[in-house]
Amino acid sequence: MKNFLPKIQGKISFEALFLLFFILTMSAIGIVRIKKYLDEVKYQNANGEMAEFQAGLTLYKHDNGVYPDTLKDIEIYIRKEIRRDPWGNSYLYKTDKTSYTLTSLASDGREGGDGYWKDIEVSNK
Repeated sequence: MKNFLPKIQGKISFEALFLLFFILTMSAIGIVRIKKYLDEVKYQNANGEMAEFQAGLTLYKHDNGVYPDTLKDIEIYIRKEIRRDPWGNSYLYKTDKTSYTLTSLASDGREGGDGYWKDIEVSNK
């Protein structure tokens, strides 16, 4: 019986290796760029949400004379539920009733950081 399948030699040409290396390198670069883009989008979303929270805090103070104890208290003013930031961390809210600080710990989930790991903080001080 004849074998109609070609024999596999076990050698890979230089061109095939170069092509494989090129494809893997371009894939890695693409993944890094996509990750950077997604971080930018998350950073912008967090800034947008925090601007909404600031508006709700201002409305709450206008109606009640003081800032609320928790962010949950402004849900009726912003007409949506307070959820976690785009990275899955809770927003940090501190108040002494006359001023407030609102913080997102960004992608690293820890205080401090640089670039897209830098905390986003807003206050009325």
